[in-house]
Amino acid sequence: MNRFVKDNLVLFIVMGCTVIGALVLLTFAVMGHSQMFRYHAEVKELERQIEELNTRKPVPVKGNIAPITARTEYFRSKTAELLPHFGQIKGKALDAFVKELGVDKQKFLETFRAAWEADEDRKNVGGRFNFYQRFSLGRSGEHNWAADLKLSQDACEKRWEKAMQAFCKEYQKLTVEEINSSNRQDILLSVLGVPRNFDGDPDRCTNEFMVPLIQRMQEICAKPPMTAEEIAAQAAAAKKKVKSDDEADLEEDVFQDKVELPGEAGFFGFNLKIKPKESDLADIAKQGEVIGDLVNRIATAKVSALNSFVIRNKYAGEKVGRYVIYHYTFSVSGDIARIRRLVKDLNDAARENRMYIVRSVFLYADKDGAAEIMQIRKEEQQRQLEEQLGTGTRSENGSPAEMGGGRSVPAPAMGMPDDPAGGMQQVRVKTAEEIRKEEMAKPYDKRTGYGRLLFGGSKNCEAVFDVEYVYLAEPELE
Repeated sequence: MNRFVKDNLVLFIVMGCTVIGALVLLTFAVMGHSQMFRYHAEVKELERQIEELNTRKPVPVKGNIAPITARTEYFRSKTAELLPHFGQIKGKALDAFVKELGVDKQKFLETFRAAWEADEDRKNVGGRFNFYQRFSLGRSGEHNWAADLKLSQDACEKRWEKAMQAFCKEYQKLTVEEINSSNRQDILLSVLGVPRNFDGDPDRCTNEFMVPLIQRMQEICAKPPMTAEEIAAQAAAAKKKVKSDDEADLEEDVFQDKVELPGEAGFFGFNLKIKPKESDLADIAKQGEVIGDLVNRIATAKVSALNSFVIRNKYAGEKVGRYVIYHYTFSVSGDIARIRRLVKDLNDAARENRMYIVRSVFLYADKDGAAEIMQIRKEEQQRQLEEQLGTGTRSENGSPAEMGGGRSVPAPAMGMPDDPAGGMQQVRVKTAEEIRKEEMAKPYDKRTGYGRLLFGGSKNCEAVFDVEYVYLAEPELE
């Protein structure tokens, strides 16, 4: 055997190589076959996706590329138009500021950010004030807003002060907080992107912001601002020497209304008994601006009372993507027309770039007029029943023949005076279904009984509002 192998060694080597080569080729064949099946499955999946896409409108073919691109640009432009409505209200104040400075707005913002980030003292106690002083006077080194203006120190200071006055005039229109020399620096810094955190001092936040803001909102409720219509009514009434009773009532409605604030409602969701957390200070300042505007709208609507006011989520609100949502629940009392006016004002606030979303309004009558009427009716029926049992007579089948104090019902007439034949006139009466269809075909405000007061004479009620305020969060400096 060994001799046979030795004599045929070359043959065995060739056969071994052949077997190894065959195994390698077989392995590649199996791998190729497996890959082919995978590609086949992918092709089938692509065919399915193509068939699905071809059933969609518009079909994604070359001819539809231009319309799809145009539609995409349309939605992109409309989105850009909508974004400012989500809380972008401070642009005019900043524009007035940089206009008085005489600088380019974008360049000024870039210079401010660079100066802020380069300032090593900004996070220390009092660091913000020191930074503000240096930057406003043009002493922030290479990041100097007035570098290209070549102003003297005195001229630089005067121009900054003039710009601050223009800024405060515009910004005061946006907030109920009184802007003065003690807070205007922090407000300007917050508009420029620096969170208003009161240097991390909760006592300062309480004493310099929360307490004055609450007092200001209480003043607004005690003497609500007049609307444009009320101002016009006041001017018209002043021109007349003799006023009718209606005009006198109108003037009283304009000048003497106030919003009552029972119990905790007068704190508008803030809790002064608990010292705020340092991490909440900047969010409290943001909440205060929104709540101030909301209370101003409630007072302007001239409701009778703000019964309660609750901040539903944390001071920081709920963050959803680029947006922040504040959630409030409050209860007001007053005439239904004034409550409708408040709802309309909240919806129309989007024109001022304030996005309030009224999630729900629950109305409660100040008294249940329907229950009172039903009770009276029940007592009347009981009285009639007692009279029948005491004095009425009964027919053969045991039912009352005559109602106590009632009238007998005459038999139907066999003819009508206008009927020459003396017979019954045939008059077709519409069915309830036909009447219902006719009513439903009319505009809702033209239907029978629209706006009619069904029960009671009072239009006063309590309304519980569930409201969200949504704004687009801007990048802030640390």
